[in-house]
Amino acid sequence: MARGIVTQNGEKKGFTVIPKKPKKPKQVKLSTLQAKADAAMSVYVRMKHSDENGYIKCVSCGNPYHWKDVDCGHFIPKSRGAAVRWVFENCAPECRGCNRFSESHLIGYTLYMLDTFGRDKITELEQMARKPLSPSQKRILAEEAYQHYTEAIKLL
Repeated sequence: MARGIVTQNGEKKGFTVIPKKPKKPKQVKLSTLQAKADAAMSVYVRMKHSDENGYIKCVSCGNPYHWKDVDCGHFIPKSRGAAVRWVFENCAPECRGCNRFSESHLIGYTLYMLDTFGRDKITELEQMARKPLSPSQKRILAEEAYQHYTEAIKLL
């Protein structure tokens, strides 16, 4: 933007050039970043629990599935625990039927959690899940999770 006058012969007098503010780089939406972190973690958790042939047992019903045909289930749901959303111990492979549709899947999942991690770990996860997080804290966790799990997948 410039201010001043232009004379009859076209000369510019009194113009001051005001520089434009540099544009901030567009920040990726939090929901997009969370989805990317969720996807990376899901692949890692399912691959990590699979055998050499790519098969997994659902932690809730015990049925075998290929790792590409199961979900990454959360013991403490993503909606209830932003602070534990990407904690490895909070996630395990579940068949889609158990994870999405079965109301009783938490019985098998709870037994898995108790056998694998013990009651103290469950209590720790529950306490962590109660911690409220600001959007900026969620962004930091999502960025860290995405970086961590994309690198971890390469090492499998």
